[in-house]
Amino acid sequence: MRRWKVVAATAALAAVGVALLGVLVMAVVRGKRKEWRMSEMERRANEDEALRVSMVGNTRTYTATAMENEGDSLNM
Repeated sequence: MRRWKVVAATAALAAVGVALLGVLVMAVVRGKRKEWRMSEMERRANEDEALRVSMVGNTRTYTATAMENEGDSLNM
């Protein structure tokens, strides 16, 4: 092969590699930004909650107050 063909092929492969690396970086940044926005929305939603809610695993569930759980009112 001629020297210029090797140089041209190397330059073309380098350009393709840089383009693929750029696409990969953009995908990672987009995913992290989406993750950050979702966590920010969840944080804001949890700050503004007026009801008593607790987390069980990944699910938010309503919890009863201590007064409702006492059995003394049933033993009248």
